[in-house]
Amino acid sequence: MNLVDYMTLETYENKTLDNKPLIYRAYVPKEKQDKYRVFIFLHGAGERGNDGAFHITPNADIIKRVINHPIYGKNTICIAPQVPANESWMPMEKIYSGEYDFDKNEKTPLQAIFNDFIENELPRKYNIDEDHIYIGGLSMGASGAIDYLMRYPNKFAASVLICGIMDLNKLDTIRHIPMWLFHSKDDTTVSPHAYIKGAKMLKEMGANIRFTLYEDAGHPSWRRAFLVDDLIDWLFSHTRQQ
Repeated sequence: MNLVDYMTLETYENKTLDNKPLIYRAYVPKEKQDKYRVFIFLHGAGERGNDGAFHITPNADIIKRVINHPIYGKNTICIAPQVPANESWMPMEKIYSGEYDFDKNEKTPLQAIFNDFIENELPRKYNIDEDHIYIGGLSMGASGAIDYLMRYPNKFAASVLICGIMDLNKLDTIRHIPMWLFHSKDDTTVSPHAYIKGAKMLKEMGANIRFTLYEDAGHPSWRRAFLVDDLIDWLFSHTRQQ
């Protein structure tokens, strides 16, 4: 299954925020719905570029699972933005070191235009169900996804975060959002420390949290995470909590 054949290439421009357009791919089910669920997928650092394709070619099997799902493939729009080369949702050195401070994460033009896309273009262009918006990502994308959960704590219904980082000082703001975290103890690219500690803290807060910690998956723990049987059903079983 080649996602390029299922997801149309789209752009969104707001030159007051970024002089480059936001490039993204969109899957819209053929079955017409009054409202659609939305799944936003943020790719990893290795898939950056401006070709509008490489970010959904490798390492995006979670989108394939949504599209092929007998229920959610018919009522869920999938959105996959592509980060330009040499840009990131947050400083890459913070991702690699496992350290991240939400309050000090300076808003880049990329973040600003994606903020605007989420707030304005997404509900304008698509008939979305505001109670069923989901976000997920891997590595750089998972780190970006947690940033958007903290930026928009009342927008998302649930999330899947794989081998990223998080600000442990801000977990209280998102403890109401169900999260499934994946990481591996032997990941030498992105430290699992923040996920290990963060999962413990969230559980102590009473959060709806799942944490799968592999022993030997290395950095690409998404290869195993994407195969988890109930991953998609778990994700879409949740409705936004405010």
